[in-house]
Amino acid sequence: MHIRVPMRCRSGFIIHASCYSLLERFFSPGEVPIERLMDLFWSCPILGCGMNTLDWGHEYSGVFRVKEHYPWEKRVVKVEGSWIFYAPDIPEPFFLHDPWGALKNGKRIKALVRRARLDDKRKKRRLVERSSAPISGYAEPNCLTSLTLELLELIVVQLPTVDALALSQASKGLARIIPSNLGQSFWRSRFQPNLELGYAFEANKTNCLLDWKWLYFKFRDLTRLEPGLKNRMRIWKLIQSPISELVTLGWSSGISLRPLNIEKNQLRWTKGRGVIHPMESECPGYPDMKSRDFQDGCKEFYTQLTAIPDNIHQIIATTVVAGEASFVSGLRFIIEGGPDICLGYTRGGKRQNLDIVGGSANSTGLQGFALSVGQKGIHGLRAISQDGRCSEWAGLTHKLLKPQYLVVPKRVISLEAGFDVRVLSFQRCPNS
Repeated sequence: MHIRVPMRCRSGFIIHASCYSLLERFFSPGEVPIERLMDLFWSCPILGCGMNTLDWGHEYSGVFRVKEHYPWEKRVVKVEGSWIFYAPDIPEPFFLHDPWGALKNGKRIKALVRRARLDDKRKKRRLVERSSAPISGYAEPNCLTSLTLELLELIVVQLPTVDALALSQASKGLARIIPSNLGQSFWRSRFQPNLELGYAFEANKTNCLLDWKWLYFKFRDLTRLEPGLKNRMRIWKLIQSPISELVTLGWSSGISLRPLNIEKNQLRWTKGRGVIHPMESECPGYPDMKSRDFQDGCKEFYTQLTAIPDNIHQIIATTVVAGEASFVSGLRFIIEGGPDICLGYTRGGKRQNLDIVGGSANSTGLQGFALSVGQKGIHGLRAISQDGRCSEWAGLTHKLLKPQYLVVPKRVISLEAGFDVRVLSFQRCPNS
């Protein structure tokens, strides 16, 4: 929730105590990165619905519905009622329930943990008797099934559950093992903060030997039945993505940037950009005051300018998902025989190679980019080499997002990029 304080024309952000407690739990044992979080808040527009709610690009996991929009378009929010902010097709507004006290001060989880303890003879017997369903036919061995069960389990525990199940379908041999024959360490890993049941953090408070597989399915069933726990799962997933992903993006300092050998104002520039608003604007009703509010587009917090040499061996684009769409957040130019040039957020996110040398060991100059641009910034791009070779796309493309070509006649000799605290908002390069 965003709130304006017109007496001093400052703005602040209100977070429910329960939501902040979940933030503290997620980032534990470290501290909540307040400064970085505030920067993220300032970079989000305000939904035009009279609720002063931040627009992260998602629908708060079903709390409201955005009608007939694409992630790069202006969002029109449908709100039902004057005080309840939810979609009318949700049978029960579970998000009005307290997510922090969902388990009644731990009483319910303590009861589940007692039932899951393996020091109970009945539980031990049930665990021993459990066996996987037989799979008929010969299972061709492969590089994964040749591993010991312990090593395979160390690999699988790093995967989300849906990915682990997808891996089990890769071969008949893996289907025999995943997930039926995986040990307790796999099922316990589902309760880690970054995985499926991370929101059920109370389960990790016990030192007892537990039947984690039994507890995993019990918690899934309980989440469907308990509105407060369902709301906690909703909030936890939003903390996982996009908040934690955006918070952990690493900014590249200007050390790697190269100086221009010509004055900037002597160059003619070609631009590609989203809808960029000034950092501050007039505060309505208070002409002597400034406001940082905006309802669409993005803001330019930082800019970086660098010379671009003609011996580029590789370009790596960093993308991050913010809400329903991906954005380009940084670029790394790998230079033959020299240090890399880094623009924006090159640590964290997803990295994709933009091959402009056809997989060879050669180097080339850069002629420009094809950009997939929306209101909030650059969703995707592909690089174009000096000899006209185009790389694959990195980030989001769509048939309704017509590419903008940021191309010069000969070679790009310098590049300027602007960023908010999340993503790349504009690029420009000189015409000559």
